Amino acid sequence: MKENNMNFKPFINFIILVISLNYIAIINAAVLTEFLSTTSKNLCRVAVRKIATSSRIVIDFEKKQKFLEFAWDAFKVGTAEYTESPTGCTVFAFNNRNVNAVVDIRGGSPATLFTDNLIREGLTELDAVVFAGGSNLGLEAAAGVANEIFHERNYSSDWNQIPLVTSAVIYDWAGRNGRLYPDKDLGAKAYKSALRGKFLLGAHGAGINATVAKSIGLEYASKGGQGAAFKKLKAIKVAAFTVVNALGAIYDPSGRMIYGYKDPSTGNILCRDRILRAIRQLTIDQKTIPFQGNTTLSLIVTNLELEIREMQLIARQIHNSIAEVIRPYGTPFDGDTLYFVSTKELKFNYLPRNNYFSIIGLLGSEAIKEAIYSSFLTIEPRKE
Repeated sequence: MKENNMNFKPFINFIILVISLNYIAIINAAVLTEFLSTTSKNLCRVAVRKIATSSRIVIDFEKKQKFLEFAWDAFKVGTAEYTESPTGCTVFAFNNRNVNAVVDIRGGSPATLFTDNLIREGLTELDAVVFAGGSNLGLEAAAGVANEIFHERNYSSDWNQIPLVTSAVIYDWAGRNGRLYPDKDLGAKAYKSALRGKFLLGAHGAGINATVAKSIGLEYASKGGQGAAFKKLKAIKVAAFTVVNALGAIYDPSGRMIYGYKDPSTGNILCRDRILRAIRQLTIDQKTIPFQGNTTLSLIVTNLELEIREMQLIARQIHNSIAEVIRPYGTPFDGDTLYFVSTKELKFNYLPRNNYFSIIGLLGSEAIKEAIYSSFLTIEPRKE
C-alpha cells in the first residue's frame, strides 16, 4: 500500500502546481522552467527537465504590432483585414487534414459553418478553421479559404480531396459604417498570408474591431482583439488562440476586473458600484440594455492523439475555464464557440491514459486564459 500511495504524489503535485498558475497572467518561459523544475522533480513519472512555453511575445515598435512566436510546424496562421471599415478574418490551416476535431458551443447566439458533425460525433478530417467578423455575412470568408485549398489540389474532385473548412464569426459592426465584411477575397488573402509559428496579437484579423464589456452601452466598452498562448511539456504541445468580443469584462484570478468597462471621459476602469448604477439608470429610463453582438471564439490545438469522445470532454473542461476570466460568459447574447483539434503527431506511450487527459485539460485551461489576457495588452510607444 505504501508503494501505491507514493505513485500518486507526482500527479497530485502537478495538479497543485497548475492550479497555482491561475495567479500568473503571463510568465516568462525561463522563469517558469526554473520554478517548475525546482518545485517538482517528478511529473506524472516524467522527469521535469524543461517545462516552458517554447514561445515568446515579440513587439515590432515600427509597425506597432505584437505577435506570439512558437515552435510548431503542424499548422499555419494567416490574417487579413479591411481597414476602411475595420473587419477581418483569421485562418488556421493544417498541413495534414488527418486531424481529429470537435467543437463546444456556449451561449444562445452562435453563427457557425460546418459544425453539425463537429458537435455530434466530431471529425477525423479537417483542413482549416476560419474566424471572421461580419456576423453571418463573414462566413463567406471560409469559401475563399476552401477555394485556395481547392486550387492547391489542382481542382481535384476526389471525395478525399474536397476542402473541409469550418468557420465561426463575431458581430463586429459596432462603431463602424460601410458595407464591408470578410468576404471570400479576404479569406483567400488571409490563407495566402499564413505563416507557421507566428500569430498577431491584439486588434488584428478577426479581432480588429472586437469589443468587450458592452452590457451598459458601447460608450463604456473597451477594445477587444485576438490572443494566443503556447505550452509545451516534454513532447506534449498545446496552443490556444482566441478572438475576444465578449459581453462581459476581463477579470484576474482574484476576481478583480482588470479590463472592460471604462469611464468614457477619463478612460479609467469603472468600479463595480458605478457599473450597477449605470444598469439601474438604464432600467429607470426604460432603455433597452444593448446586450446583442457578442462572441468569444477559441481554438485549442494539441499534438497528442486523442479519441473524439475524449476530446469532447476535454473541450468542455477548457471552455468552462474561460468563465474564470470573462464574466459573464456563455450568456444568451453570446455565441461563444471553442474548437479543439488534435494533430495526432504524438502517440500515447508510457503514462496511464487518464494522466494525459488531465495534463491536456489543465495546460489547455491555462493557455486559453493567457491567450485572453494577451488579446488586450497594449503596446507602449518606444521611449527615446
